[in-house]
Amino acid sequence: MELLPTEPVSPTPIVAIVPRSRTLPLSPGRIAWQTTVDRETHALFEELKALLAHVVPTGDMASVLKRALQVAVEQEKKRKFASGVKCRSQRSEATTRAIPDAIKQQVFARDGAACTFVGADGKRCGSTWRLELDHVLPVALGGETSVENLRVLCRAHNQFESERVLGEAHAATAT
Repeated sequence: MELLPTEPVSPTPIVAIVPRSRTLPLSPGRIAWQTTVDRETHALFEELKALLAHVVPTGDMASVLKRALQVAVEQEKKRKFASGVKCRSQRSEATTRAIPDAIKQQVFARDGAACTFVGADGKRCGSTWRLELDHVLPVALGGETSVENLRVLCRAHNQFESERVLGEAHAATAT
């Protein structure tokens, strides 16, 4: 009987390490970005670069990204804060969850487009991440959709307030 050579077995599988995105400050006003994108993202970038050739004739990556970010930020402000949107007249029925654009604009302007939650220590959260409009007195308890009854909260504090006011079971079904 002849023994055949066997290949060594690796005790752990080899896992490809995907580099994380990095942001590196270079000097005041200059920042380096490093990231890895998939083919679809690269194709989208190349398409945008071609579409912007009249504005950015060199195809400079930083200039194309800046333009794309400006457009995306403006679009998201319109969606999230109703900024730059002409507002229709307000409905007389104010006990709905749908928030008219005019009211959104006023609440975000009043609250500075940042979370207004104030903790037990008296400090305001101030986050600008995942902002939502919250009814101070929930619609489920008869609250109106008005500037006075709305506030800006980050997602975490909106969830916290929902659980505090309505109870954990009700809040879990609302998400």
